[in-house]
Amino acid sequence: MPPSPSPEHEALVLLFRNRPRLAVELLRDALGVPLPEFVGARIASAERTEARPVPYRADLVVELHGPKGPVGAVVVEIQMSRDGRKRQTWPLYVTSVHAELRCPTVLLVVAPDEGVAKWARRPIVLGHPGLRFEPVVIGPTQVPRIDSRKVAAADPELAVLSSMAHGDEAGGWLTVRAALHAALHVDEERSRYYTHFILAALSDAMRARLEEEMRLGEFGEPTDLEKRILARGAEKGRTEGRAESILVVLESRGLVVPVEARERILACTDEPTLLAWLSRAVVVEAVEALFVADS
Repeated sequence: MPPSPSPEHEALVLLFRNRPRLAVELLRDALGVPLPEFVGARIASAERTEARPVPYRADLVVELHGPKGPVGAVVVEIQMSRDGRKRQTWPLYVTSVHAELRCPTVLLVVAPDEGVAKWARRPIVLGHPGLRFEPVVIGPTQVPRIDSRKVAAADPELAVLSSMAHGDEAGGWLTVRAALHAALHVDEERSRYYTHFILAALSDAMRARLEEEMRLGEFGEPTDLEKRILARGAEKGRTEGRAESILVVLESRGLVVPVEARERILACTDEPTLLAWLSRAVVVEAVEALFVADS
């Protein structure tokens, strides 16, 4: 049985799910990979991604479509660590999507760790004469650095990804600030998740600076959400972080979380229970099944 995805893995999947064009921006604009002309980008339909056995299911498939149908596809894989068995499935993802959609298909591997990115870039030799599969990989150093609030507001998902990649670097404060402002001006649900992603990726020192800068008025008149960050976000407790991770996993899998279930998850302060729910959140078919073993 494959290991359960980490909260960071699910957070990155959610960014691409919320903005399919993010895959295009990274491939075409950051890495210089040519893509066909298209009029829109969307996540592949469930029957294309869910029909495969779990070990052979990509994290996301983005369809690029023109007036008459698909003109290209991007298979998005989030790779948190070295996993030789997983690497061997990448050519399968590309060939199967190519066969289904009958259009040019590219694999984009997103590796938050630079060492993992270097490992993932190694060509995969399949054995067929002359056939070498070379993964297209974006590591943290290739992620564009977004320091402008205006640019961040126009592309909040890229801004959040930029903050996760560069927030703790020298001068990363501007990237964090731009991403937080972008996160504060999207809908409430995305705002909550994105703020959590940004804060979770920061070191203790950067979180402390964030809190201090906000108290000094660096952000101007604080909004309600900024006040919540001051009160809870920058010093988010372990159990609260676990609870929000459970919600991220459930909703990134497309499950609707009823109000009662959301309140129960967020109210829980027992870490073993939260860890059990987080493990189940990856595999349950309905939110109600999360609590069955506890009754």
